[in-house]
Amino acid sequence: MNISVSLDLGSTGTMVRPGVVTLILDGLVGEVSPAGGAADLRASLSDGRPIDSLSWGATPQGDEYGTGPAPAYTGAADGTLLYVTAWSGGARFETTAPIAQTALEISAQPAPVGPLTVGQVVALDTGAAGPGASARIVLLTLDGVDRSATLSGTSWDSAGEAPGLLRYQVEWTNSFGTRLSDVVEVALEAAAFSAAQVPAMAPIWDGLSLEQMDGYAEMVAPENFTSPAAPIADVVVSVLGDATAPDAPLAEDQQAGFSVTVTDTLGNSASFVAAPVTVEYALRAQIVDADIELERNPIAVRGLQTLDFTGSDAPYNGVYSLDLADYVTRPILLDTAPISGIPVIGQALTAPDALAVSEGSDGVESRAYQWYRYDPAIEGPEDRVAIAGADEAVYTVAPGDAGLCLLREETASDSLGTSDAALTAPVEIATTALADTFTAASGTGLEAHLGDTGHGWSLALGSNVEPVVSGDALALNATSGGSVYYLAGGVTFDDVRVSTEVFTGTGGGAAGIVARASGSEDSFGAYLARYNRAIGRVDLYVLVNGTATLLAQSAIVDAEDNATYPLVLECVGDSLNVQWDGITVISRTDTRLTGLGSTGISHYRGATMRLDNFSAEAL
Repeated sequence: MNISVSLDLGSTGTMVRPGVVTLILDGLVGEVSPAGGAADLRASLSDGRPIDSLSWGATPQGDEYGTGPAPAYTGAADGTLLYVTAWSGGARFETTAPIAQTALEISAQPAPVGPLTVGQVVALDTGAAGPGASARIVLLTLDGVDRSATLSGTSWDSAGEAPGLLRYQVEWTNSFGTRLSDVVEVALEAAAFSAAQVPAMAPIWDGLSLEQMDGYAEMVAPENFTSPAAPIADVVVSVLGDATAPDAPLAEDQQAGFSVTVTDTLGNSASFVAAPVTVEYALRAQIVDADIELERNPIAVRGLQTLDFTGSDAPYNGVYSLDLADYVTRPILLDTAPISGIPVIGQALTAPDALAVSEGSDGVESRAYQWYRYDPAIEGPEDRVAIAGADEAVYTVAPGDAGLCLLREETASDSLGTSDAALTAPVEIATTALADTFTAASGTGLEAHLGDTGHGWSLALGSNVEPVVSGDALALNATSGGSVYYLAGGVTFDDVRVSTEVFTGTGGGAAGIVARASGSEDSFGAYLARYNRAIGRVDLYVLVNGTATLLAQSAIVDAEDNATYPLVLECVGDSLNVQWDGITVISRTDTRLTGLGSTGISHYRGATMRLDNFSAEAL
């Protein structure tokens, strides 16, 4: 609207009569905002002359609202007058206009925010109105039931409420009146829990438990779950299918799954179900020689597996554990077999290869060995020392091993790598390399008899009635024929001490012991020390190519009929010594036989004579 004021100007520029010049206000509207002024309001003179100055005031000729082209009457009271004063060419022009009262208007209706979740504290949107208006919730119902008592200002706590339809209305008030908003409707829903990693079964194989399944720990952790209403308070896991507990190992073809019930601090809860799956196999195995042939399920890459070979042949007929995480990166040696062979000097020892498993493209491709020794009197296996040069599967016991423990270390290699070392159980090497107490069933022939150290006996020269075990001694039983020589098998010596006990019996004959024996029949060679009963002396012979030569004979020794006396032959280098009943009776040197040879016994007839407690040990 426009307001025009006409002024009649006199010579002094004062208003003298109306109707001559008009001060016009353009841009007036019926509703001027009281809070921000009227930026579009403009003043002009009706005859077009320029205005030299302009003021806007709350009082006549005042400039409380500014002197610019438009007024700025922030804070002006509704209904008051706006005074306008213009000067042009020394003449003053004035007019007034009312500042209109402003009606209350809602500029923005409340916006429904949702859906809402049970348990939330909700800040209800009130929209916007102005100027100077305040809002309050005047209606709040849930499925038609009043819930305004649970309001705090414009906030509503939905804890303990059931899902339903929430309706509310806002009342706006200022100095000019009140206005009601539209009724807002929003759904209140049950708390929708979420999981960062949704519980689900991963492939699982026999021997694993649910707890060992990939991702299980993360899927059941409280931090995996979120409630929109409140922090997580509790997580409960239940097993499904054939599973009996989260930590119970599973078997092939079982069904296994789990569910997780999650509860927040407001009591909201939800369940997540990992549907059961079939437990797969991890390994299928059989032993071939000392290797295990495995068929591994590609999904099985970790966990402990039990391999049960109780029905297999010895030595690997036990139950073994296999760590798949190791198995897929290198060979694994599961077990070692005992060392075999007579644990005496000169005897060859060995052991079956360690029980190996390999994921390599060609299985186990090679094995490496190392023999060790330690003194059991003061050390244990952890103190073992490698034997120089003893890096084959077989080791021949050396004289320096007497009284010590030996054991073998083994590693296996394949296309993936090399196993950890596996050690056999140790064996102790006897200080007496060969021993025989001739303990067996009476009537057992010497060649069918095994000595205490596991050695056998064999005829090397001569022929006669075979000696037999009788009364835990060796009865010679011969009444005719020449000398015979029986050798203890398996062990050879160069420097050696051979001993036996001679039962003299009655009548004639001779019996004794041999050392450094080799060959047979016409190539037979040995040193022989024997008690010659016919003359009561001890003889020392050397045999070369089956022919015996007397090296020395003792004086007559003390020997009674049917009595037992120890006889000893020592060979050290070219030095030969013979003892009877603990006394040295012969000492000679001879260089014809200085190498390794067997030990044994010899007799010439001697039907009533017996030998017992034979032994041989390295010197």
